[in-house]
Amino acid sequence: MKNYLFILTAVVLCAFTFTKAEAGCQPVDVSYLQSGSSDFGEMTTDATNVWSWDATYNCAKATRSGGVEGHLFTPILDLSGVDAVTVKFAHTHKFAGTPSEELTLWVTADYKGDYASSSWEQLTISPYGTNTNWTFVDVTIDVPVSLVGEKTVFCFKYISTASNYATWELKKLQITSICPVVECKAVNASYLLNGASGLGDVTTDATDVWAWDASYSCAKARKQGGGEGHLLTPALDLAGSDEVTLKFSHTHKYGTDLTTEFTLWVTDDYKGDYASSTWRQLTIDPYASNNDWKFVDVSIDVPTSYVGEQTVFCFKYVSTASNNGTWEVKNINIANTCPNGGSVAPVPLPEIGDGRLKVCAQNLLNYYYNYNTGRGQHATPEEFAAKTHKIVDAVLWIDADIYGFCELEAQDIILRQLVDSLNKFTASTNYSYVVDDINVTWDADHDNNLKSGFVYRNDKVKTIGSNTTVYNASSYYGKTMRVQTFEELSSGERLTISMNHFKSKAGSAEDQGNSIRVENATRLIENISSKALDKDILILGDLNCEVGEEPLTLIENAGYEEQLLKYDESAYSYCYKGNGSLIDHVFANSSMAGQITGAGVFHISTDCGADASSNYNYRYSDHDPYVVGVNLTSSHSTECEEAEYNYLPTGASDMGEMKTEKLKDSKYYWRYQASYGATCQDKGGEDWLFTPILDLSQAGSVTLKFDHTINKANNMSEQQTLWVTPDFSSVSESQWTQLTIPTYPSGTNWNFVSATVSVPMDKLGRNTVFGFKYDVPADAANEPTWEIKNLKITVSCDVDPQAIENVSQSETLSSKFISNGHLYIVLPDGTRYNMIGVKVQ
Repeated sequence: MKNYLFILTAVVLCAFTFTKAEAGCQPVDVSYLQSGSSDFGEMTTDATNVWSWDATYNCAKATRSGGVEGHLFTPILDLSGVDAVTVKFAHTHKFAGTPSEELTLWVTADYKGDYASSSWEQLTISPYGTNTNWTFVDVTIDVPVSLVGEKTVFCFKYISTASNYATWELKKLQITSICPVVECKAVNASYLLNGASGLGDVTTDATDVWAWDASYSCAKARKQGGGEGHLLTPALDLAGSDEVTLKFSHTHKYGTDLTTEFTLWVTDDYKGDYASSTWRQLTIDPYASNNDWKFVDVSIDVPTSYVGEQTVFCFKYVSTASNNGTWEVKNINIANTCPNGGSVAPVPLPEIGDGRLKVCAQNLLNYYYNYNTGRGQHATPEEFAAKTHKIVDAVLWIDADIYGFCELEAQDIILRQLVDSLNKFTASTNYSYVVDDINVTWDADHDNNLKSGFVYRNDKVKTIGSNTTVYNASSYYGKTMRVQTFEELSSGERLTISMNHFKSKAGSAEDQGNSIRVENATRLIENISSKALDKDILILGDLNCEVGEEPLTLIENAGYEEQLLKYDESAYSYCYKGNGSLIDHVFANSSMAGQITGAGVFHISTDCGADASSNYNYRYSDHDPYVVGVNLTSSHSTECEEAEYNYLPTGASDMGEMKTEKLKDSKYYWRYQASYGATCQDKGGEDWLFTPILDLSQAGSVTLKFDHTINKANNMSEQQTLWVTPDFSSVSESQWTQLTIPTYPSGTNWNFVSATVSVPMDKLGRNTVFGFKYDVPADAANEPTWEIKNLKITVSCDVDPQAIENVSQSETLSSKFISNGHLYIVLPDGTRYNMIGVKVQ
């Protein structure tokens, strides 16, 4: 269920949301075979000689020779009426001939008690893994809802033959479901207000009991001699509400038993009259003094289980022959809260095609947590909460996977607060923000207090590398022009997003800030490729100029295409004096543009040419959000390609595509010096210089060659080292293997020496990165200087004998086998190589 972090005093008018599950559907989130388990738990098997619990590896294990079949069952789950079902598990296997036939997963919607009596549908398992080692791989399956029901069981089916049998291991099984949701309508209804001229929309079935008293602007009930009368509100749709509050004012006199003579009732399914409907009594507190005519106010929190699509409240008056009091009621107000104030967009969302990923960006108009600075558009905690509420609504309406925002306060807390609010709306923690270490002490220069940043769905993507900038990191534009690479979890494909805020149109009439925007664009196109950890690049942001102006022409001339205008030639994102203009942009380079399925602007904040207040209840910025659909496709080569990569050449002017990261807070770091290449001098720090990501998964051999010198060195083989990772995510999170540098300089002069490294083939992969690590302890005698230049990485499809030797030295060969007439080598971990040293599947 979706909830909201802040308690807002403002009433959201005319909003809609989707929330609580429909009756009959109960969401499921169950786990089996988890780490730390001691047995199958609730799972069962009909073949204990096939399936057993492996306590060593905390998993369910199936293995049996001779031709058998065994089934491992989940408990019965009620998945009737669900909107979505997901099954996740980790598994590994070995020795299978055809895994998709021998190791399978099945589901039945109406389990009969055993495998043979039930009707089963097969689900596709992907991936299966390599079948050559014992590395567990994660599987996520979206189960068609047509295949589940009240008695759903999942079955892991193992089959072996007389000549072939595999071993299959399973763990970390999780099954989750989502129920459909019903529509929640925000209600704020008032009746019998001071100044009214009659009952209005409130009705009564006893006009001789209830009537309008014009003298006191109230509904008045009185009946001598005994009688009963009902004052009924109109029917209201309160289904799915998070909270419902009923308020009114009343007074009375001459009552004897107030709690039976003057009572309040509610029904959630009004049938048209009092007698046909089912009612529940609500407690009135306080009652008036009963001896004067002073009105008292009542506020009742109505249980949400009492309300529904046809909710009516009834003020019930009863008198007898001997007791006939008078009851007066006015100022009735009925209000509810929907979980997020409305998650059905008030204006249409843009059409962006069928992209698997959705990317959204927006200028948030001085979104400040520290609301009392004078810069933000909100001056109180309530105003900050209200703005956050509207941003969260928009995020949930758009339902993107990655968000880029600008005009954020340059403090970590602002995105943290936003993400905390978003995660109150989700069944689990779905949203994260990219940490950027930007926390600016308040500066009189308001521009210096702004930054750009990223929020993302961590169940859809993950970050690769760190949040960086194309500018000097300490400058204003270093905070507002940020770069981050993301990886789609389902495909492993990546893209780089640059989120920007260019100089606004201000200054002299002749320039209007254009020269600074030109500098913004120049820095961006000069540096973006060296910051991007994937070559597919999206440039987003409030660039404060339109296509045709010089800054954007520079970007277009660098090979980037504007996507919003590509899909809507009349697109606008900002209104000035009633006229729309497109100053927020989406630019894609050529490799990225072919993967975009659509782009458009969501006009939630601007409404050019219309009443300026028409979107007031939803508006939180003076810029609209804009959305891009993306289907990332593989650039992964399945064949070896000869290549040569050159970095830090003699005479270069900067690092080029090489990247740096400082893992410890030290004074110095890797930087470029003319004539000397990449240079690092430090003490007490850990500083990395690393290459871009390279796809070397199909290489026959890779040789790395560079020139370097080190002066004032004490322990070069430990403090100045070379490393490689086959699947780079970030310096701190990747698994690195040290490579031996065969040639070090003397360490006492500035003479460069050349080093050539033959890289072991088993250390290469689709996302290979080489890293030069400078790590000198704080108590070292010297601060040695390490200089590197002329780095060349050569990829050959021919196998380097040294690469085979590197493998054979690190791993003892365990066996050989012949398949289809070819001889193969199998290492103890199951890795296979052909006789020329190329790894095979």
